[in-house]
Amino acid sequence: MKKSCLGLVLLLAVCVVSAATKIEIKSDKSATAEVAEDKAKQRISVSLHFMPVTTLDAVSNDEMTGVLAQFFAEEVLSSYYKTPKGVDFARTRCIVHKRTAKQCSLTFEIPVAAIVDVKEDRTTLAADAIRRYFSSESSRAIMRDFRSTCFHDLRIAEAIFLEQTKTAKDKAQLEQRIRDAFAALAKKINDDDALFLSEKEDLLTKAEATRDFLLKKLASGNSSADDSASVRDDSIGENVKIKHARILPEFKPFLLGDPVLLEVGGCKAFRTSDGKTALIAVGMAEVRSNSAKDRIRRQRVAETNAFGELSKHREVEVTFFAERSKTTSISTQNGVESGRSQRTSSSRITVRAEGYFDDMMTVGQWYSEDGKLFYLAKGCMIPQK
Repeated sequence: MKKSCLGLVLLLAVCVVSAATKIEIKSDKSATAEVAEDKAKQRISVSLHFMPVTTLDAVSNDEMTGVLAQFFAEEVLSSYYKTPKGVDFARTRCIVHKRTAKQCSLTFEIPVAAIVDVKEDRTTLAADAIRRYFSSESSRAIMRDFRSTCFHDLRIAEAIFLEQTKTAKDKAQLEQRIRDAFAALAKKINDDDALFLSEKEDLLTKAEATRDFLLKKLASGNSSADDSASVRDDSIGENVKIKHARILPEFKPFLLGDPVLLEVGGCKAFRTSDGKTALIAVGMAEVRSNSAKDRIRRQRVAETNAFGELSKHREVEVTFFAERSKTTSISTQNGVESGRSQRTSSSRITVRAEGYFDDMMTVGQWYSEDGKLFYLAKGCMIPQK
């Protein structure tokens, strides 16, 4: 009798923990999932296996991978219950089984009470963007190399960072995180010897366009306004024939003091007050429309033209002059100035542009006064030797 009771108890124990159910996930990250329900503990376990985000900086990689895991968990539960579900992840336990550059395996232990119904129109912007991407045919089964991984991670970063630009309390901190993430990505692209130069340029262009888009949204409070509604930089002065200028402070004096660079483009070098050299190349592109597609196109074309200006000096030295003026006043004994003398000295300095291609970053963007031309400046600071 005791053996029969024990057998019944074991049978009941087995019954309250359901067998794991495999759930299909639409993803290009080789994702698989299983759901197991423990009715006795009123808990559901969601086990996930997918490729983590790896191409950004370490902090962003961890954050994006965590958000991606939560997105997958909610998608799995929505499929399991056949209705949109959300999860209060603050009440869950996440157990990481394995984490490498190729695979992340983890399990969410989720109390049933932490699972809530979600209206389809109440999902987050990031979730919607990720879901649309994973549903597209172009995202299927392409995760075979670093190039494809970059495109995937760019999509995830854009979706998640864009969501954060709407809610960030510390915009300066978020801006730095975005810059760090894309700087790490750019370094990995440049360091990957398996990529063709054309592939590197393509990836870097897309990464930079994504970064600039996010920073613009952050600066504008994530409004839907296009480039033509950018806030005018009043510090450029009334005599400068450009508009919607966004120039890094350390490069602004050189660009604003050179009308030729601002309106015609080209490549020049300037000496800073502390002995450094500011190397700047400016390219331009025609503005065809205010569409997102044309904004990306004009960014790419202007950047290519800026590097084209720089490439003209790969075998030619860029020459400039650093001028120093000394003024001496001559006064009478009553303190009344009776004369003034000025002496200007110039020194000739040269720098080879070809050695700084990899150091060039976007330092400014602006439009012509009539809005028909877009300009992009690439630049770097060369330490005094």
